Amino acid sequence: VPEAEIVLYNIPGRCGIKINPTTMAKLHESCPNIIGVKQSVADMDEASEIAALLPSDQWLIWSGDDSLTLPMMAASRAHGVVSVQAHLNGRQIRRMIQAFKQNRVSEAQALHLKLHHLARELFFLPNPTVVKTCLAEWGIVGPTFRLPMVPPDSS
Repeated sequence: VPEAEIVLYNIPGRCGIKINPTTMAKLHESCPNIIGVKQSVADMDEASEIAALLPSDQWLIWSGDDSLTLPMMAASRAHGVVSVQAHLNGRQIRRMIQAFKQNRVSEAQALHLKLHHLARELFFLPNPTVVKTCLAEWGIVGPTFRLPMVPPDSS
């Protein structure tokens, strides 16, 4: 659909290739309905380069790494996050983002520090293994895993 808005997913860990900032700018220039990126590259310099190359009124950046949401918002004008952690504590993540956008930086920083450990722990196994296991334990989803994903070892 030509009028559909498209968000690039820059997730080299899953795709095996990284979309560099210059390529994003060229893609947006040739296809203006590409409106932003989920940036899952833990490189703040690269996030800043994306923000510098692409106009803020035409391009949105979302953090693709929960633990980098606030740093990316502060340094690279990220709009928010495409979150794994929000499946478990979305209200707190929303509060952190809103606090930052409303210039309540100390509150946003405190929430970031409170949430940071869980964000890192959710990825000690390949995503979505840990978050799906947590949701299954809470009775929200069934404990079904499709190969190649397997349940965590209970030991």
